[in-house]
Amino acid sequence: MVARKAKEWSDFPLEQYQQEASRLVHFSGKTVNSNVPACGVRIERDCGLDLPLVGVQTLLADGMSVPLDYTQNAGKTATVVKQMRLADSGEIPETVPEDLVLAIRHVIAEATLSAYEESVEWVSPRLRQILLPKGGDQYVAVTPLGSGGLSALLNKKLAAMPEHRKKFRHALLGIGGSNPQNVGSLVREMRNPLLFSAPGENLLERRVLTIHYRGISLGLPRRLLDGYRQWRERQLRHHDGVMPSTMDIRQREAEWIGDIARTVQRRGQRARELLESNRGLLPVAPDADSLLSPELDDSVVRGLIEPDGRDATWAYECGKRLARAIEADFQTRWAMPLAGSAVEQIARWIEEAIR
Repeated sequence: MVARKAKEWSDFPLEQYQQEASRLVHFSGKTVNSNVPACGVRIERDCGLDLPLVGVQTLLADGMSVPLDYTQNAGKTATVVKQMRLADSGEIPETVPEDLVLAIRHVIAEATLSAYEESVEWVSPRLRQILLPKGGDQYVAVTPLGSGGLSALLNKKLAAMPEHRKKFRHALLGIGGSNPQNVGSLVREMRNPLLFSAPGENLLERRVLTIHYRGISLGLPRRLLDGYRQWRERQLRHHDGVMPSTMDIRQREAEWIGDIARTVQRRGQRARELLESNRGLLPVAPDADSLLSPELDDSVVRGLIEPDGRDATWAYECGKRLARAIEADFQTRWAMPLAGSAVEQIARWIEEAIR
């Protein structure tokens, strides 16, 4: 049997361990691009999240300790952090005093209690950014950072399941180049990440969830709207630019508007039927009366999809909304303005058609 090589140990004052530990992080920018300035984030131990996925915060929520790492190797940083890891795991030379080992472990434990951010005031152009929709035409810029500690835990878990290891696919990443220790002490753990295929797109599920969270569009039916516009243009042309107000003309105009309104109303009915037939895809209770998200606060859209939720003013509000949409379309697409009284009359016709 070949004897294991004894662990080397260098003497450092406890203050140096404390200084290095205070700057350790869970996520480091250099794991994404080794040429960026040192930056990183440490998550407070009590800030775990209970979610159905594997990540640093979900592991913290389960009471697990995710290894920390340095953001850059300056001076003796790599050596100090290495010895901290040895002290924490118990793999230390017998010549190291026990009280020093206990002190180093206490330093490590103290570091995990608090959050820490380094150089996050601005984002290096070398780091990727992803724009995530926030709502209201706003986006949040997110910069993904790697976690060597999370990779180390995953690799350890896979090593304990050799019978399952072949079921997983791995990628090969050249993180850190020829001097990975300059990026982090755990960067080698990130070189063979698990590789998964992206889930296929389910268009039906996407449509159902879109209606649940966002409702439906109040967009006007283009064919009917164009037909109404052409009819109105003919009336104006035949009457010297003045819209006649005879009973027959007003009746025909009311029919055009009613057809437009009822088409929008049928869109809401179809949306409700789609939700009903796919109730199992929705994050609602099996006996829930409403199949729309509480986050959907547009009462007009909610009323179109769920008539039982309409209040006494719903038809009036819906009429105003659609009438203004018709007015805006005529003005922007055809430079054909509608008088205020005409818009009010259109709103009343819509209100009558959808009651």
